[in-house]
Amino acid sequence: METQILTKEILDVDDITLEKVVISEWGKYCFVKVMTANERAKFIARVGAATGDVPVDLMEEVVVLTCTNAKGELIFTNKDKAKLSTKSGMALEKIFKAASKLNGLNKEGVEQIKGESPPTSSLGSPSG
Repeated sequence: METQILTKEILDVDDITLEKVVISEWGKYCFVKVMTANERAKFIARVGAATGDVPVDLMEEVVVLTCTNAKGELIFTNKDKAKLSTKSGMALEKIFKAASKLNGLNKEGVEQIKGESPPTSSLGSPSG
């Protein structure tokens, strides 16, 4: 019974925090959010699958996964990545840096991710 209460309490916590980022180049602001576990797993799988250097569109990928409105709703989709790559690098870097800090993504973290194998589901495994 206590475990069920604790599970419910944890699952009910809104742990997706937002941080406001001013983009002077656009005369606007947006928010960046903490990635969900699912978003982070997909990101890790994509970066981990890259061979050689970090993927060329890494900055755009992070912007798509983390840039939101004030309600925490994502404002870009994967379809926007090509257009985002034509925008000011300084503007995107502001979002990227804030999202990286909020999500614990730094050079060492990305290199560590690249060295790990993509996450797998525990469904069907003896321990899952």
